[in-house]
Amino acid sequence: MGPRRRIRCGFFPRSGLPCAGSETAITQRCSPCTNRRIEALTLREREVLALMAEGRANLGIAQRLWLTGCTVERHVGNILAKLELPLDPQDHRRVLVVMSYLQAQGRS
Repeated sequence: MGPRRRIRCGFFPRSGLPCAGSETAITQRCSPCTNRRIEALTLREREVLALMAEGRANLGIAQRLWLTGCTVERHVGNILAKLELPLDPQDHRRVLVVMSYLQAQGRS
């Protein structure tokens, strides 16, 4: 794993569980097998993911890649499905996907 940025957060005092923004929680969600899954994405899905990592919304991605909004939504759905991130109502899966991508790129 490449260098990671330290996040000013840690563990919940009573439970000892990592809080959502802690390095431990991020590492648990962004496993090495995620890197292989990112490599398995199609070229277009990786382009969409890279634009997601730049902070672009679906409309911005659609305009940049000359796609319809519906097509971008389909690509994002495929990315989420292929990376197999766990469903948790407390997590934002799009953010976790971007964090996984940045970690795989050695930028987090």
